Amino acid sequence: WSKPLLANVRYNGVIKRVMFVGGGYDKCYESGTFKLGASGQPDSTCNGKSIAQGNAVYMVDALTGARLWWASNTGANTTNASMTHSIVSRVSTLDRNADGLVDHIYFGDLGGNVFRADFDNANQRTAGNTTNFGVRVVRLANLANSDQSKSPRFYEPPTLTIHDYGVDTFILVGI
Repeated sequence: WSKPLLANVRYNGVIKRVMFVGGGYDKCYESGTFKLGASGQPDSTCNGKSIAQGNAVYMVDALTGARLWWASNTGANTTNASMTHSIVSRVSTLDRNADGLVDHIYFGDLGGNVFRADFDNANQRTAGNTTNFGVRVVRLANLANSDQSKSPRFYEPPTLTIHDYGVDTFILVGI
């Protein structure tokens, strides 16, 4: 579902060409009334499901296809307990300091959430130091209402714009 996005990062002391990609699509979202944890779903395999398939983002080596980093709600290199819905859109990248390396990725999910993952390229200058590459994944917005079936579902990537206001610079995220 998610179109891979090519970018550069410093990983394991080397500048690498990588692809960022969303985790995929859970067929339970075919029902317009699907919500996590609910029973009585049209597809009985979706009843009581607390975590949707595809609730992750991946960074893979563009040359070898090897997974270098990933984020999800549990068991990933970087975790955020709120990452429970499918992530189907292309991710958006940001090079905050104009060094040609991705510092942040932004993405939405099918549960109405918007996330940002922060990377540490500076501390990856020496080989073998990959443990702190993915600094964190932060939920920027939770636009879900109490009835998740009426929450926005983000199929498209966020749009990022950078603005200056006097001496301050800020990033606007549109989704």
